[in-house]
Amino acid sequence: TDIAIAPGNSNTILLGTYRAYLSKDNGNTFEEVTQPIYEHPQFAHDDIRGLYMKSSSEFFLATDVGVFRSIDTAHTWQNVSGKGLTAMQIYGIEQISKDTFLMGCQDMGYFMLQKKKWVQLGSFYGDGGDAIRTPQGTYILMGGTVRKIDISKPTKYTYLHPDRFTPFIAKFEKHPNALDSFYYIGQSCWLFDGKSFRNLTKSIPKTADMV
Repeated sequence: TDIAIAPGNSNTILLGTYRAYLSKDNGNTFEEVTQPIYEHPQFAHDDIRGLYMKSSSEFFLATDVGVFRSIDTAHTWQNVSGKGLTAMQIYGIEQISKDTFLMGCQDMGYFMLQKKKWVQLGSFYGDGGDAIRTPQGTYILMGGTVRKIDISKPTKYTYLHPDRFTPFIAKFEKHPNALDSFYYIGQSCWLFDGKSFRNLTKSIPKTADMV
């Protein structure tokens, strides 16, 4: 999404994409210099939107969460936006029980409302989405992929995604009759019967004729 060259030193090039990459040899090789792991020395939020290089050693990243600064050639990053930006984009919400709700948000994973208090489920890093509850358990979407979680221990999940495609926006829909079943709508429409997924739109050609 962006590129920056150090002033007075064209050998030092910074690329901003999903993460940040640094070259010290005029672009012949690049090294990944940001990590999404909180408290890692090179932690900076994914999705780099803008770059600024003040010198060969001092860099700034503009991300979905805020601005990060390095003064040691990207060996470490510091969040200079305080607690980050206050923007929130909600993609889905589901009532899990009488007083419990799950809410999926861009960049911030999931929040759970219990006893009138919102708590962030920090173990789910990335883009949260829709959620759905059946008698068999709770299902969420992370980055468009289907995962089953234990709401009492929301630090672990089971990966159940049926497709090789991971759309940025996907949705769940409850089955009108079968309590254990639901629909997953992403690149295709899938029906989950509590045990496995079945592609309901497999027969639709990828490029349909216009009528």
